[in-house]
Amino acid sequence: MKLLQNELLKLFKARRLYVFFLLLTATTVITVYYYINSDAGMQTVIETANAQSLPIVLKYSTAQFFSIFMAIYIADIITDEYKTGSLKLSMLRPISRATLLKSKVSAIFAFTVILTLFFILSTYAIGIVSFGWGNSTVYNGITYSTIDGVLLTVKVFAVSILPLIAFGMITAFIAVSSNSMTTTIAISIGITMLGQYLNALPSIKVFSVVNQMLFFSDYFVKINNPGEMMLSVIVNLVYIVVFYLLAVTKFKKKDILC
Repeated sequence: MKLLQNELLKLFKARRLYVFFLLLTATTVITVYYYINSDAGMQTVIETANAQSLPIVLKYSTAQFFSIFMAIYIADIITDEYKTGSLKLSMLRPISRATLLKSKVSAIFAFTVILTLFFILSTYAIGIVSFGWGNSTVYNGITYSTIDGVLLTVKVFAVSILPLIAFGMITAFIAVSSNSMTTTIAISIGITMLGQYLNALPSIKVFSVVNQMLFFSDYFVKINNPGEMMLSVIVNLVYIVVFYLLAVTKFKKKDILC
């Protein structure tokens, strides 16, 4: 628990978290601006101009930002700490390497939840200022009552955390395997770019972690296909378990105390 508290303390002290917050806010503000100023010639995904509908319709545009932010954060807390010797200092305590890495993984989960909560709340706030709260949530052409709309938004973002963690475990393995923060970030971003091409192949796109980050929540809202939903859940869990175990194995063998 103390290791996790230390990770969270470092997270909130670091400027990058607030830069991420600022960038997420900026993307929402820009999207709202172009919706209001439709004569600027830019189309947006906003269906209904009210705060209730805003977070859920902007979800798809944030997946790529989240993956980049996670790559930077994970590279910093694993690869960069190895390079600067901070991991060596942590190993001076009577803890195992597996425990240390577990605290990093817990911090990754916390980081993902914090980003998600901030995006929802900040988007609601921007929507209220720009459009007002509204009388209902409109998503995918369906109108929901206020309570149902808020619950829908919470559900969509909550289930979306699973594929983000799957991507995080892949990045954690890359971070443990690499001695360069730049390399870790570049490979992780490269995976997101490659995933865009895999999404064009129907037979294998379900196995793309990028496809999961973008569309996993659709199985709980839009797509009534229990078989595909279960397959997607399994794919994400396999990514998480396999790459976590690979990261632990690699971390135990890594020469940290040199």
